[in-house]
Amino acid sequence: MKPRESLESLLRENQQRLTLALRAGGMAAWEWTGKKDIWTDELFELLELSKELEPSTALFFSRVHPDDLPDLRSAWQAAIDGHGSYASEFRIVLPGGRIRWLKGVGDVVRDDAGRAVRIYGLNWDITRERDLEAEKERLHRRARDASKAKSDFLTMLSHEIRTPLTAILGYADLVGATESAPQRLEYLRRIGINGRFLLGIVDDVLDLAKIEAGKLAIERSTVMVVDVLSDVRAMMEGRAMAKGLTLAVDIDGPIPLAIQTDGRRLRQILVNLVGNAIKFTEHGHVRVTARLLPTLAELAFDVADTGVGIAPADIESLFQPFTQVPAGITRTVDGTGLGLAISRRLAVMLGGEVSVRSEPGRGSTFTCTIAAGNVAGQNFGQPIIPSAAPPEIESRRGSAVGRILVIGGVPAQRDPLTTFLRAAGLEVEVAAVPTPGPLEESGDYRAVLIDVTEPSSHAAAIAVAERLRRGGHRGPLLAFTDGASTPAHDTDVFDATFTHPLDLRVVLDAIMRRPYESDRHPGESSNADDDDGRLRLLIIDDSVDAATLLQFGLEAHGYRTAIACNGRDAICEARRFLPHVVLSDLQLPDTDGFMLLGELRGLPDLAATRYVAISGSTERETSLRAGFDAHLVKPIGFPDLLGVLGGVTPPSPPAR
Repeated sequence: MKPRESLESLLRENQQRLTLALRAGGMAAWEWTGKKDIWTDELFELLELSKELEPSTALFFSRVHPDDLPDLRSAWQAAIDGHGSYASEFRIVLPGGRIRWLKGVGDVVRDDAGRAVRIYGLNWDITRERDLEAEKERLHRRARDASKAKSDFLTMLSHEIRTPLTAILGYADLVGATESAPQRLEYLRRIGINGRFLLGIVDDVLDLAKIEAGKLAIERSTVMVVDVLSDVRAMMEGRAMAKGLTLAVDIDGPIPLAIQTDGRRLRQILVNLVGNAIKFTEHGHVRVTARLLPTLAELAFDVADTGVGIAPADIESLFQPFTQVPAGITRTVDGTGLGLAISRRLAVMLGGEVSVRSEPGRGSTFTCTIAAGNVAGQNFGQPIIPSAAPPEIESRRGSAVGRILVIGGVPAQRDPLTTFLRAAGLEVEVAAVPTPGPLEESGDYRAVLIDVTEPSSHAAAIAVAERLRRGGHRGPLLAFTDGASTPAHDTDVFDATFTHPLDLRVVLDAIMRRPYESDRHPGESSNADDDDGRLRLLIIDDSVDAATLLQFGLEAHGYRTAIACNGRDAICEARRFLPHVVLSDLQLPDTDGFMLLGELRGLPDLAATRYVAISGSTERETSLRAGFDAHLVKPIGFPDLLGVLGGVTPPSPPAR
């Protein structure tokens, strides 16, 4: 064979191999020279064009989708003008309107002047890849929408559950304060226990949904470790004592006294772990130990118990949502199985982990680690965490002083009240009906309580109250009703109005709220007792029960209140009442709290008013960004509410 024929044969073989490789990869090759285009048969087939046609850039562009043509021309021209190589993805339109996606790449050959003289390129069909990518994006979007819908649903559900729970728990407490029958008290106690258990489930489900949706925010600040441990002990020691267990909280070796973390979430983790330990321990103790890990970058909190223990095969499943210890070990406790799942995820968000060591019958030790932050320069120590003092019973304080006058009322309602007040240390006098008889020395009474339940006594009660004020009485004037509309609600002479049955502790708080001053003289003025010196609160809630419950509690603490149950009435009531503080539910029948906030802020007379959002969710950041001054979650704890109100000073009343 001649050398020339051998070389030609080798070239043909290489061409055949290249063609097979391009076909196997679904690729079509082409060449552009500016004067002439060269296409392989595969490109004609890819574009479904006749091989009899003359290849050209214009012919290729004729198949490109009109919407993609401008970008393709731009990429092509950029490659020719010297801006890198050629690469583009675009759609083509085939006969019958069929759409396919192509990928195009090319290497540019330039002369000495940098002009493009040749481009070698490839095209191939990427329709399948684009379809898979689009399907992946569609599924991701569906998952994202489903997660948002779930989060929105759970937020709404939380609100709808919290609103009736507020009334259920609040009124159960009110009834329990005056109930003396042991069996009925036990019924009320169980209502409270199960209501708060249901509330815990709502909180756990909402937290888990937020974590899964990536919406649970971690708010890092300087946290005193001793404060966290003391709070956990105070919250959990009573529960441990109720089961006959010892709760020990200590620190093993020096630790940084202050760390950078989210104190609220750390407390939540530890309360979950300690509560779980108490739940599964019948005898012995639960011990919480804080220690600094050798790396000096993490703190560890060990929660050890002497409970039932866990089999090794069951340990990891405990951290899955809605999973509990298998029924074969125990089912004597309640729970949803969310606490450990949430605790582990929160610990990860705090830069640590939750792990467990356990053996059936020999107890368990759950360890939570968290990032301690930069501890350089921090004070280290090993303080002792004191035991929480046993809670005192309000009615047994015996430390109250002063004379109390109780006017009117039937013995069945009056006697528990007088007994309660006397047990608190107060000297109580009783007048059966509102008459002038016992009023000559009214200036010596710490407080006067008048029952206005009977319609026939309304006018006399008002007259007595007004005479007391004129006579120099500066202590609280408290009215009691049966809940119906009475003049006691419509006059400013009373400092607070309570509805039977009474929460006796709230009544005592209303009496004790003001210092007892026996040296005041008739006619002496006291700005603190003027109506303009008292905080006016407008409560806006679509639940009459929830609003009324808040009203009872706030009036018991000396505040003046008004109620509205929708946005329209809220605007009217705000114009009339001129509140210093507005407590507004975020979900109302005719509007939402955010829109209502804008309308109320637009009223000139409310320029100095503060606004507190009330909701069944924990979206505090959203409320604050919208313009609320504070955010409270239902059911509202009075200590939290009073804490918010404590820093509000009533401004001077606006000119009418």
